[in-house]
Amino acid sequence: MLVADGTALTLRKTAAESALAADILAPGDARNLLMIGAGALAPHVIAAMRAVRPSIDTVWIWNRSPQKAADLAARLTGERLKAEAVTELDDYLGRADIVSSATMARSPLVSGDRLSPGCHVDLIGGWAPEMREADNRTMQLAKIFTTSREHCRECGDFVQPIEDGIIGWDNIQADLFELCEGTRPGRTRMEDITLYKNCGGGHLDLFVAGYLLQKL
Repeated sequence: MLVADGTALTLRKTAAESALAADILAPGDARNLLMIGAGALAPHVIAAMRAVRPSIDTVWIWNRSPQKAADLAARLTGERLKAEAVTELDDYLGRADIVSSATMARSPLVSGDRLSPGCHVDLIGGWAPEMREADNRTMQLAKIFTTSREHCRECGDFVQPIEDGIIGWDNIQADLFELCEGTRPGRTRMEDITLYKNCGGGHLDLFVAGYLLQKL
């Protein structure tokens, strides 16, 4: 009988999904990453983003608890990487090439008016209708992508701005299947703000479990 650690699998699967999307959508020369949230997922997301964008040499970490951000930054700082805890989130939103958010927020943390042209936004929280990580302005400005068109139907970052009449479901440019197959375009201009809503899904857990089985 073979047993996989479900939590360990989910952490790595979730980070890998965001990194796969970023590899297609994020600027090719991204140098810095703003990580919003310093929980169990954050170090995996940072490692995965650096795997697809080795050019990243600076990571800014913001967390509601500044001490948690500082603790994670201290763990990560090393050769070829500067990790720094920051307290003024809005100041760093405008400086980041990639913004990744993995929180339990119920009100927006990512302000669209603060984002710089060409950045890539990765939203991992906000999986329930009452949760939210990005504001309406972000959703207006960004080219929007997601895991799958079905799995995103309960995500607050879509449900709430759609209820507000800011966007519609047809604003989703492509899902991850279409991006990987190349049947729909991702980033088409350097100045595009791209946004990927990571919704997960049991099919991805199955892919990872299958990969682990192959490795054994």
